[in-house]
Amino acid sequence: PWRQEMDLLSVIIMLAWCNFLHQLLPFKFVGPLLVTVWRMLIGDVTRWCIVFIFILVGFSQSIALLSNSLQVNGLHQDLEETNFGKRDSAFMPMEIRSWTFMIDYIY
Repeated sequence: PWRQEMDLLSVIIMLAWCNFLHQLLPFKFVGPLLVTVWRMLIGDVTRWCIVFIFILVGFSQSIALLSNSLQVNGLHQDLEETNFGKRDSAFMPMEIRSWTFMIDYIY
């Protein structure tokens, strides 16, 4: 139950900071800086994220195709038979069947 409370608290703190920054807009030294940062976030960062998503989708599709199987000159080759080496080599010490363990690293 404390995990859900921490998630909710993190969202509340983020919204509180947005409200605090909104209250600082009328001040002479902070207002123009906040407007500049806001325009930068909306304009430049949004465009960068869109380009990044297109690149990420392209590379993730290629990795998905490589990890499933490769078709070279009509001969079917699994990933373990390609230039990446055998699965039991030192480069791939264990077989990964699921990527659910990455959830622990993300959160």
